[in-house]
Amino acid sequence: MKQDLHRELVAIVKARAKTNGLTQAALAKRLSVSLPTMKRWYQGDFVTLENLKRLCDEVGLSLTEAFATVEDAKSLNFQYTNEQEVFFAMNLDCEKLG
Repeated sequence: MKQDLHRELVAIVKARAKTNGLTQAALAKRLSVSLPTMKRWYQGDFVTLENLKRLCDEVGLSLTEAFATVEDAKSLNFQYTNEQEVFFAMNLDCEKLG
């Protein structure tokens, strides 16, 4: 996976952990990893898909939900290009809109 996708997925896990009152130390203990390892994971570094799934499981989130959340966020940031905006402006029939 790309590093930026890792970071986005980890951000979702972090938010869920915070909502659930789970600290990095608590998650590290539950997953039997060191706190420095958990800190690296929280930065989105060196997180395998398997470990990302383990993190999701601990915070009560499925990988599917995490990926869907990332995709939903990306769709909210959608923008047309300038060329598309010009095309729409030139071809929009305002009379049909009402």
